[in-house]
Amino acid sequence: MKIYEIGAALQNGDFAKLRGIPVKGYKDGLAGFMRAFELYPSPSHSFVTCAGDALATPSGPRGGCIVSVKLARKSVDGRFRDTGIRMEYGVAPGARAFTSNNSAYAEHAIRGDGALEAQFL
Repeated sequence: MKIYEIGAALQNGDFAKLRGIPVKGYKDGLAGFMRAFELYPSPSHSFVTCAGDALATPSGPRGGCIVSVKLARKSVDGRFRDTGIRMEYGVAPGARAFTSNNSAYAEHAIRGDGALEAQFL
């Protein structure tokens, strides 16, 4: 999956392209989690950005890409309603896996400890 394809998927709600973003316990990763809780990426507040200092690491900023997902619900009139939860994942150049990018919700999703799900029960 190309990072720009994930950016486009966040804008158009293409869940198939979000499967590779990790949420432990869900067969289809982020896509499976969003389906289970009837959530969507907010198109106007979700994005992908890549820069030389995009990733937050314990040793300081480093290059890579951020996938920032603002979770929303869709109302009957088709508008997106913010849930107040943003998940930020990072991926370094050449890496094959996403990590949390200074995001408690993404960290909970990767660990699969149930804290993220508890926000929607």
